[in-house]
Amino acid sequence: MADAKTKKTVFDPHEFIQALEHPTRQADALVLNDLYKRITGYEPRMWGSTIIGFGRYSYTYDSGHSGESLAAGFSPRKASLSLYIVSGYQDYGDIL
Repeated sequence: MADAKTKKTVFDPHEFIQALEHPTRQADALVLNDLYKRITGYEPRMWGSTIIGFGRYSYTYDSGHSGESLAAGFSPRKASLSLYIVSGYQDYGDIL
């Protein structure tokens, strides 16, 4: 069984944001970082080399494969900005 590609790392999310070359992407990342921190109550952690995550959850599939992933986060990629939220938020549509 393959290991998950997206794992928590020791990279510093603030250094990652400061190193972004595109000024708009960097500005977006700074705003999102503050927003996610405020809303989730979690400190940012790097997941892989390009995803900034907040909180985490554990999962186990019917096959027995288990792992850990970020609960919410974002990635300021060169081509576009990606936002991540774990499933299960369908009951919170009124506040999202």
